[in-house]
Amino acid sequence: MSVQTIRVYPDSVLRRKSLLVNEISGSVHELADNLIHTLTWANGVGLAAPQIGELLRVVAIDPAVVDSSKEPLCIINPEIVEERGVQVAEEGCLSIPGIYESLERPSTVVVKGVNLKDRPIELELHDILARAISHEIDHLEGILFIDRLSPLRRALLRSKLKDLREDRNPQHSQLF
Repeated sequence: MSVQTIRVYPDSVLRRKSLLVNEISGSVHELADNLIHTLTWANGVGLAAPQIGELLRVVAIDPAVVDSSKEPLCIINPEIVEERGVQVAEEGCLSIPGIYESLERPSTVVVKGVNLKDRPIELELHDILARAISHEIDHLEGILFIDRLSPLRRALLRSKLKDLREDRNPQHSQLF
């Protein structure tokens, strides 16, 4: 297990749909360990496999943000089966550093998937964890939180997003 490089906008892997995990193999366990290790290192609330370059339907979330006795966990093939309520809060993304915007998400979600022991799980998540799992499942579909903003809000972010694109272009990098 190791800390992985977090892919940053406009990396094309962030725009691709992830594949279902059909078998909980050693490589899936390694991916889960790497996701949790990277999430912890980055001090994030959630991280999806595409954010470290793996197009598999695996996400990690860290419930310690609301309960310090909880450990980070991975959900394989997560699917939201129920949404309730509405919350509007500032949201950011480890793959879009420095950009935070208010965004509407469900205040409660019920998510189903499987754990690393290949057993079905169902979790009811509230508030920030509902936001996090919704955000991470979007990543599995190639959707970024900025895609959910109004056209006006996206237009206002155009220069910041352009700066991110240029920062990732080797022609614009400074060599020291």
